[in-house]
Amino acid sequence: MPTRVLLAHPSPLALRQLEKIVAQDAELECVGAASQGREAWQKFQEQAPDVVVSALPLALLSGLELTQQIMHSRPTPILVLAACAPEKASEKSEAEAALRAGATDSFCLETPFPLENHKTAELVAKIKRAARVPVISRRAASRESLESREAVAKPRKSAENRAKVVSRETTAREKAAKIVAIGASTGGPPVLLSILRALPSNFALPIVCVQHISPGFLGELVSWLDSQCEIRVQIARGGEKLEGGAAYFAPETAHLEITKSFHVRLDHGAARDGHRPSATTLFESVARACGPQSAAVLLTGMGRDGADGLRAIHDAGGQTFAQDEASCVVFGMPKEAIALGAARFVLPPAEIARRLAALKAVK
Repeated sequence: MPTRVLLAHPSPLALRQLEKIVAQDAELECVGAASQGREAWQKFQEQAPDVVVSALPLALLSGLELTQQIMHSRPTPILVLAACAPEKASEKSEAEAALRAGATDSFCLETPFPLENHKTAELVAKIKRAARVPVISRRAASRESLESREAVAKPRKSAENRAKVVSRETTAREKAAKIVAIGASTGGPPVLLSILRALPSNFALPIVCVQHISPGFLGELVSWLDSQCEIRVQIARGGEKLEGGAAYFAPETAHLEITKSFHVRLDHGAARDGHRPSATTLFESVARACGPQSAAVLLTGMGRDGADGLRAIHDAGGQTFAQDEASCVVFGMPKEAIALGAARFVLPPAEIARRLAALKAVK
């Protein structure tokens, strides 16, 4: 069965081209096209599509409001279309808000319609990828994030017991570290906010992060996080020295690595597990630099990036955390890490944040 797609765009020209793009791929089927938000909402309820492709500036009901209603009623993968030109900063900001509300991914429109061939192929690939992402209600995820159940993952011996977790007290050694590393992908922005916002301004450790995100949107995400958190949040610059009380995000097109002297190294080499930046590349560098005095967190996301890197930190004696399935938008990356026996703790975001906030700097 082809993937059933609902389209929403205020421009008749753009809507026609989107319909044509979908119609030309045998794996996709357009089940509705709307030029207004309310019309899109009505067709969504009537057609129950597999994926929604929506522009943001819609009349009567905006793309952001449409995303919120869908994620609160019948969670469905949503690909938002947004302009990335500098003069369209407000639209980029709204795209980031849609991602926080539960949209699966964003597609950067560098030029108006019609799209060039390479952008058409990229759009089709994103639609298909979005359709494969399992999503959950934003309200359900919020309730799960309030749980404080503690769990520790044990090495897996078979597929049947991979989800087993057992309770355990935190030891004194697990309350000290030199650095915190975080990897996230689909569904990551709101979870990152919940974790970073829980850290005080005098948090003693530096934090290094990889967030997979569409080109053109990282700056907006980092600015938003910085405005919401007590710690500083910024994009990492090659050669700079890491400081406590700050979170450093890998740039959109470079791997982020940490040296033993706690300086940033940016690498534009080949992608790993389909990603550059790669969470595994970051985690492996942290394992080399800090060994048992490191802490790492792998959050919601599709694929397996970060799993091998989390295992490297685990094997070096560091503290490793994976987000639990109930609170993940996509239980891909954490699941792969748990299957490797790489995650010592499997927890909801609120408990991960509590554990990180309790960390003391190694003297």
